[in-house]
Amino acid sequence: MPNVVITGHGGRKSGTSKGSYVIPPGVTVYFFTKDKQLLNSDGSDLIMDNLCCDHPREQAVRNIAVEVKTAYETIPNYIAYGTNDFRDPTGAYEVGQPVSNGPFSPITNGTQKYLSDIIGGQSSNGVIGSHIYWLCCRDAPITTNSTDITVATDLQGHILGGNISASVSGLKPSEVKQTGKWQ
Repeated sequence: MPNVVITGHGGRKSGTSKGSYVIPPGVTVYFFTKDKQLLNSDGSDLIMDNLCCDHPREQAVRNIAVEVKTAYETIPNYIAYGTNDFRDPTGAYEVGQPVSNGPFSPITNGTQKYLSDIIGGQSSNGVIGSHIYWLCCRDAPITTNSTDITVATDLQGHILGGNISASVSGLKPSEVKQTGKWQ
């Protein structure tokens, strides 16, 4: 199974039949911001550049993950939302393949896919990959207004994500949600 990068706007719902997901055997999911937080789009691009290339730096990327979930853990069933406002088309990419090849499973503008539908599992025909890199926000219906944004840094020291509040460039929480950009 290939390793996979998932990009797009992201979030989750609660209280629905698709509200949680049990990670299938043989799968590890890497998150680069905490639950209920946004992911910096610039940091996401740099991580993507380190994974979708001829010689991916997977161990270096794994080392900066904020949270790692493995088989049989229950997590929110995050949603990836397709958009046209990212540097690269949104969707699922194979690690080690150039971004220019495009996603093997696109998430087109205005559509959405649940993590469970992207990764797969017992009820589907298997899973799409062993190591899944979630390069989407983990926004939640109820959030805080904390100003703590220094949660983690990427390979070049950029801030990866933080709570939904005013960004370092002065965006309000509603503007951050609309643009999907932390900075």
